[in-house]
Amino acid sequence: QRWSVDSKQLQRLQENNAELEKNFSGEKGFSAHDIRKMLAVTPNVGCVTDGNEVRMGTGFLMPGATFGIADQPLVFVTNAHVIGDVYPDALRQHEARVTFEIEAGQNFAPAIIEAVLFTSEPGGLSNIADAPGKLDVTVCRLSRTPGNATGLSAAAAIPLPSPRSKAFVVGHPRAGEMQFSLQDSVLMDVCWKERLMHYRTPTDPGSSGSPVFNRDWDVVALHHAGSQTCPRLIGNGTYEANEDITLHSIRRAMGVAI
Repeated sequence: QRWSVDSKQLQRLQENNAELEKNFSGEKGFSAHDIRKMLAVTPNVGCVTDGNEVRMGTGFLMPGATFGIADQPLVFVTNAHVIGDVYPDALRQHEARVTFEIEAGQNFAPAIIEAVLFTSEPGGLSNIADAPGKLDVTVCRLSRTPGNATGLSAAAAIPLPSPRSKAFVVGHPRAGEMQFSLQDSVLMDVCWKERLMHYRTPTDPGSSGSPVFNRDWDVVALHHAGSQTCPRLIGNGTYEANEDITLHSIRRAMGVAI
């Protein structure tokens, strides 16, 4: 066997070692610490089903204190168009069930909705004028929660669009198993009332009610819709975007000082 090399080419690469590695997208990988943080959120993400165990959407657990409900250790957050009394296709409180993938194979009965603690009807895409109303959220108390669920942490601030700003989504798209949506996770825009965020992170039917995370895996928002022709938050025209309701706007509507 023979291997030959151009010594001049080696010299050039030695002097310009940046040519040896290329990152064309600017994306960074995930460290072992990042992956541990990702896995830590899974006990808190649930799948909303009807009485026949048909999967209808996603939701997640947070400490009640996050929303000013100090007497509730954990509350369940989802869209009003998933569980609610206003949207025609939403499950009513008595119809909804919640299962947690962390309990798969352990023969736990689905949790039921004991009480709706707060709800706000859905609004249209990019409808900034609706602020602070039409938050497309239902916060409720469940009959039980997984034993190892401690609730997701709320982000201290709303991220601003930048090359480093990301929006990761965890949910049950297409009525399937829990999935982490990490690709193309560009945060595109935040409305001037800090109520709506647009991002490119892929979602599918069933992702409604999913938590939206920042780089630190703290919850920044509640996913609720998307469109290939979503009106821009700033300026005219449309683009391909998903939309969420910021956690800050939900907390403010519930009387929490941010």
